[in-house]
Amino acid sequence: MRRVKNLGVVLALVFVLSVFGGAVDNLPRLEIEYPPFPALQFRPNYIPRTNRDVITVKGSTDVDSRVWVQGKEVEVFEDGSFAVEVALEEGMNTIRVKAQKTGYLETLTIERYIIKDTKGPELEIYEPETEVFVSAHEIKISGKTHPRNRLLVDGMPVEMEEDGSFSLLYPLEEGENFISVVALDEILPNMTMKVLKVVADTVKPTIEIISPHEKYIAKEDYIVIYGRTKPFATVSIEDTDFEVIADQVGQFEIEVPLKEGRNYFDFLAIDRAGNTATEYVRIVKDTTPPMILDFQPSGFVAFMPGDLIDISFRSNEFRCTGSFMIGDKGPFPITEQTTGRYRGVYRIQADDITDLAPITITLTDEANNTVESNMAHLTVYDPSQPLVANLNPSDGQAVIRSGPSSDYDRICHIGKGPRVEITGRIGDYYRISPAKTFSAWTHKDNLEFLPKGSAPGKALITNIVVSENGPDYVNISFSISDNVFYTITPLAHEPALLVTFYNTTGGVYHIAWKENTDYVKLITPIQLTDDILQYRIDLKGKLIYGYEDNLQGNTLNLRLKSRFSPQLAGKTITIDPGHGGGDSGAVGPTGLREADINLKTALVLKELLEEEGVKVYMTRDDKGQYAPGLYDRVDFAEKHRTDMFVSIHNNAAGNRSAKGSEAYYFTPYSHELSKLTMKYMTEHQGSDYRFFAHRSFAVIRQWTMPAILTEGDFVSNYDIEKWQRTDDFINKNAESIFMAIKEFVETFGFED
Repeated sequence: MRRVKNLGVVLALVFVLSVFGGAVDNLPRLEIEYPPFPALQFRPNYIPRTNRDVITVKGSTDVDSRVWVQGKEVEVFEDGSFAVEVALEEGMNTIRVKAQKTGYLETLTIERYIIKDTKGPELEIYEPETEVFVSAHEIKISGKTHPRNRLLVDGMPVEMEEDGSFSLLYPLEEGENFISVVALDEILPNMTMKVLKVVADTVKPTIEIISPHEKYIAKEDYIVIYGRTKPFATVSIEDTDFEVIADQVGQFEIEVPLKEGRNYFDFLAIDRAGNTATEYVRIVKDTTPPMILDFQPSGFVAFMPGDLIDISFRSNEFRCTGSFMIGDKGPFPITEQTTGRYRGVYRIQADDITDLAPITITLTDEANNTVESNMAHLTVYDPSQPLVANLNPSDGQAVIRSGPSSDYDRICHIGKGPRVEITGRIGDYYRISPAKTFSAWTHKDNLEFLPKGSAPGKALITNIVVSENGPDYVNISFSISDNVFYTITPLAHEPALLVTFYNTTGGVYHIAWKENTDYVKLITPIQLTDDILQYRIDLKGKLIYGYEDNLQGNTLNLRLKSRFSPQLAGKTITIDPGHGGGDSGAVGPTGLREADINLKTALVLKELLEEEGVKVYMTRDDKGQYAPGLYDRVDFAEKHRTDMFVSIHNNAAGNRSAKGSEAYYFTPYSHELSKLTMKYMTEHQGSDYRFFAHRSFAVIRQWTMPAILTEGDFVSNYDIEKWQRTDDFINKNAESIFMAIKEFVETFGFED
């Protein structure tokens, strides 16, 4: 037998000829209809394919021939056709068909090839992975299949490269997107389908901190922070290793360590699509008790029954709660008035008489840290046994103030003698109560405490006498039956004074004017209350020009300046060039000393005044005259009994751009002179108008004459300092002060 095979094609036609003494003519006819054998020129390497498990092999032969398929004889029908089912194995199958004429030994065998292919085609997806989250509304899909396959994405055909690779941008809708990618066999209906789940999420996550509350104050070393964000988002704290995944409802928790004080945590949430959110969390750890600062009243304090004790302090912590005890009484509440400032009050009762009872403060912060401290000691005076003291200042004049420290305004100054009841104390200051409805404060050094049983001064005014006291002064003497407290108040815009006596009643025998005393126009008694007596003293002229008072025994002498003509000639004026000696005052950017500017201006002003016939006294000059202290300068002016006092200064500020003039006064009758000085330092000198103001400077507090302090301009300003080095500034500043003095004298002076 001989088998012939064409090896140039995948599908081969094989003729097998078995000759056992026979001829070719003895071979049967054999044609195979299925599996097919295509024309060799069409696709020489083609092998038919099927996805069936069984195929029907069909063909035809001579009617007198026998046929075997796969080694089994099959029935040949009358027309020579045959058909038989053949089971296939997966992959390449060889179908052998053999035919033989009846009565002959020769056979003809034909082999046909067919591929059973029930598997889907290969399909590889490079990107994206399934179950992917993206933060855009399109996604790149890429992969590879057999180049002869067909490719569909969501049913739409996709072009591939020659090697079967593909890539495309696919649009997405917000939310879940299911994308089918299908590879189809070249001919057979086998396919491979992959479904990609892509979630398009362009919404940024949020971070909500559930606990701790933003106002929570921690005391623990570690704290768990609970929060909520998008489900399955990655939550981390920047610059740390802390990272967790939120659960299916978006909740998360992270435990973090705390240090004392403020702890800052920057949370970052990244959802599965890559969207991000941040949240800032501050947690305060506080294991330190709050501080009690600037407590008032401090030290030793004393009050009377009926007084309101008002305690106040500040703390380094806000929103604290607190209370205070006085001895064993209390607790009384403390409230936060403004941020970090606390206050509590208690009305002292009649049965609270005590000596040095501690005032104990308890303050608790939001973290429940508590401080307890004794801040002061309270004495409650017994009103049935008044505490009395003499005013006995060591320097001759006691300063009486509106409150218990030098920060409070001066009410007056008073000499030795008056006996007053002591009704309170805060630190080194005592409250004096010269009358039932009037109280004030003075330093302990001004008091001489009297034995128990001593009574405060209580007086009757019996005589008032007005007399001449030299050519320029008149004296008013008040005869009082006892040493009592008094005040003198000059009125602002009229020539009048109010002299008020406390714990005093009127019983005047007469009010007498002696010769040459018509400067005092009228003295009017006013009994304000049953223990306060006031006298209004009306004077000639347009203003008050100065006064001084002196309590000698049971007589108060009030010495008034009674002449102030409307001409400069004949006047006496004290000029005080500020600073000097070792005190340079302010220093400009290039080293110009304020003291030098002040002196140059003062010397020019002196010349201008002297040209008008004024007698000038200098507290310091360029010839060695120098009054070193502030009060020495005032004493110098009062020693010479000058008509006016002018203290010349220049200003400075940390802000180098600050510029302009200022003027200050203390007594009401110095107001107009200060105002006029500002007018001319602006109009004539050319400096900016800042302000003129009432101020308690030591050198202008004297009552004996009008007194002002001027600030020419700012030596701290580079441009102004440059100007102040010139004669132009010196002359204009001196001229401005001169013009103000001249107008003040001419406007407010009077002819007697």
